Amino acid sequence: MRRATRLARRFGGGGRVSMQATRVAERAVYRLMSHLKILPLANEWKEESESRLMRASQQHYFYADRDGIFEPAAALGDEVAKGDLAGTVLNPETPAQPGTKVLFPASGTWICGRAIGRVRRGDCLGHLLADVSRDEILAAE
Repeated sequence: MRRATRLARRFGGGGRVSMQATRVAERAVYRLMSHLKILPLANEWKEESESRLMRASQQHYFYADRDGIFEPAAALGDEVAKGDLAGTVLNPETPAQPGTKVLFPASGTWICGRAIGRVRRGDCLGHLLADVSRDEILAAE
């Protein structure tokens, strides 16, 4: 019996596909196939790209503290500082009430955000990644 090898990875998210995410996925697949000696690497995929070591811990996640609709104040990929406005939870059932501000709990890069606007108390609204050095990673091992 012949075995099939499968490779899977999630690129993008939130029920959307972007040109940038597609390009990243293509580059990764072609570079992997070259590394495994399946295909020679075409020139368009040879260009080096910047890489960063990043990590998330529980302090990088932020949550809704009431039911409503989350309106982000920043975009995915933005560099943010602790205390910056992440967005506002609005309640459409009581539109005269002011929204509840949600602040970023730490500094970092906003890399994941909730795709569905309607939130319930306790729902994760997103999380950040923070840069880390190789020395910090080695010291943690």
